[in-house]
Amino acid sequence: MMFAVLYATSTSIVLCFWTRQRFFNEFCDDLTKVQQHRIHPINMSANSNRKCHIVALILSIVFACVWMATFILEFLDYCIEIRKGNSKFIETLYKFVLNPIVYPLAAISTPLITTIYYLINRSINNELQDFNADLKDAVITNRLQNDTSLLAQFNNRHQSLVEFILKSNRQLIKPLLFGPLACVLCSANAVFVASAFENEIPMRDVSIYFFWIPCSIVTGVFNLAPPGHTQALLREVKNILLSADLHQDNNSETYSLYKSMLRRCDIDTRLTVCGGAAYIDPAYTAKVFWIGPNVGSLMTIVKKLMFPDN
Repeated sequence: MMFAVLYATSTSIVLCFWTRQRFFNEFCDDLTKVQQHRIHPINMSANSNRKCHIVALILSIVFACVWMATFILEFLDYCIEIRKGNSKFIETLYKFVLNPIVYPLAAISTPLITTIYYLINRSINNELQDFNADLKDAVITNRLQNDTSLLAQFNNRHQSLVEFILKSNRQLIKPLLFGPLACVLCSANAVFVASAFENEIPMRDVSIYFFWIPCSIVTGVFNLAPPGHTQALLREVKNILLSADLHQDNNSETYSLYKSMLRRCDIDTRLTVCGGAAYIDPAYTAKVFWIGPNVGSLMTIVKKLMFPDN
């Protein structure tokens, strides 16, 4: 549970910083400026977040139930220990003073920051998807190759998108300092505790730990998958431009705009996790959450082999 509390605490601090620095207002203003470069009017149905809101509501209820169930079970278990005379001052302080504050706060902050973070990344990805669709359509219909003014519009729009992403990343990197690591460790720890100590832990506690496995994985995926998808969309921009084959164009202005967009595609816009320990790419989420739970399984096997009687 320490890792889940670490995630909730760190993300709560990030949320406070975002609010204090007026990140949400700035992001909405920058998003509006980027949307002004769109060729077609905004399709409200395509950009609707209704499904996300429904999923967020369901996950919020699940997370709140898991957090509070964990709190209640730990509280009841420690009450039993007190009756047996096994209480300790530090642990009593932790269970009766800190937990009643931390757990309800975590039950609220964890789904809240996860939802906000996901919706921000989704807004960025919506703009990239629309840009890629328009760019691909212009290439297929040969309008990009024959209309320098249209290419200039795409160049300006691409520049505003990249600048928007780079500016947003300065804030979006903050939840990734400890969040993904805490989620991975939480899933590994939940697998280990629920599997390796089945004879020592009551079944109700084991059930809670098994609930923490999907909760931590879902939280981690919501943190890592959207920025990974952003990188996939940015790579797609370069592939679309290369398919246009404008490097043989005799028009110097067209070639200049084309090269400008290609150079901009090589700008590193990747988010990092754990203070730069790794970069998030499209495959990063799958790799991380293949490793995380399996580390817990490996720890279980080692424990069984080394301490078969415990």
